[in-house]
Amino acid sequence: MTLLAVRALGVGPVPVDRPAIHADDEGFLRGRAVFETLRVYDGRPFQLDAHLERLSRSAAMLGLPAPDLAGLAGAGTEAIVDGGEPDAVLRFLWTPGRETGGGPTGLALVSTLPPRLDDLRSRGLRLAVTGWAPGHRLATPKSTSYAENLAAQDEARR
Repeated sequence: MTLLAVRALGVGPVPVDRPAIHADDEGFLRGRAVFETLRVYDGRPFQLDAHLERLSRSAAMLGLPAPDLAGLAGAGTEAIVDGGEPDAVLRFLWTPGRETGGGPTGLALVSTLPPRLDDLRSRGLRLAVTGWAPGHRLATPKSTSYAENLAAQDEARR
């Protein structure tokens, strides 16, 4: 996928070839962040409200500040226009922000659709069921900490 547009809450558009997050942001340093990814059809984000509500629930599960849902929705809409592709991928990212303070980080990113998406949908996926460690906190929220997810994929391949 190719990144087409980025909008940062409180900042506005960010050039796609420039960093949009500080190196001391807890989302980067500790993987303490949540995200949502959704499809954009003909310039319209699919199930936007439902995705933002899930982002809010995920943030609460990780003890993050409540996301600015209206701000993210607006940034997402603007990023879709900035990206110039009516059929795309919209991703929201929410972190608690920098260690030094200053408030949370909210981003809306628009990318091209994954290559060969239609081929994948036509042929389908093979699935395997894996277990989560009992009481694991990352089993439910859409966290950017993907270590458990990658371990589950490895187990499924085996």
